[in-house]
Amino acid sequence: MREFLKGIGPLRRSVRWSKRFTKALGYRMHRVVNVFDPKRRTECTRDTIRCGDDFHNAHYGYWYLGEDTPVCCTTKLVEVLFWLVDILEANEIPYFILWGTHLGAVRHKGLIPWDFDIDLGVEAKYEQKLMDLIVESGREQRYHIVKDDEYVIRIAYSRMNCQHVDIELWYDDEKAQGNLFTHTFYGRISIPRSEIYPLAAYTFHDRTLTGPKEDAYLRKIFGDTIYTHGYRSSDLTDDSEFPLENPGPARIRLDLPAATRYHKK
Repeated sequence: MREFLKGIGPLRRSVRWSKRFTKALGYRMHRVVNVFDPKRRTECTRDTIRCGDDFHNAHYGYWYLGEDTPVCCTTKLVEVLFWLVDILEANEIPYFILWGTHLGAVRHKGLIPWDFDIDLGVEAKYEQKLMDLIVESGREQRYHIVKDDEYVIRIAYSRMNCQHVDIELWYDDEKAQGNLFTHTFYGRISIPRSEIYPLAAYTFHDRTLTGPKEDAYLRKIFGDTIYTHGYRSSDLTDDSEFPLENPGPARIRLDLPAATRYHKK
């Protein structure tokens, strides 16, 4: 069986490439047809789905074509993030940016241009306090807050528009003393407290956020080339890494709504 699978390997790769090519061609053809769509949109709003999922949007499927996230989407992500950080800091709840958000802060000084969600961690012991605060304030902002499971609280821009910030809840790890653990897309992750605390300060657009003091967990997940190469995991045209030259943050509108600023009551 092993020899058989090895023999058809080139055929399997050819079929996989053919599917990718066909799908990419479909999205490119959509760009042409979309110009004549009477419902055509160039931005998403609170009352529409996000650009990449919206068939009537000019940016439909942008991530499959290796394009950067549209400005309207990146602005909404950062808006929700800064609103959340204001709440955490005003109520003295420690937090740490994680995964691509942490990598973006180090490498780009902000959101990675092609990222489409934001991740940060909070120790589970603050969960109830945090939920009480964000549910009350989030309702005023019309954000949609859902606790997916015991490890993740998701804050979407609205019930319709799913641009979101994920708050990962981290627990004391009974299997590894001195560690914190959570469950993510990458599986069960356990990190020594000494790699997280004391928290370090990172520039993120025009703000300073806090994150793990070390990047060992990033290198373990993404490899040692994270600061010299990028990777667009949803790009249909090329699944390989590419070299980064003078990486900067995603474009956002700096005039974020003043109403998103949280004030401690």
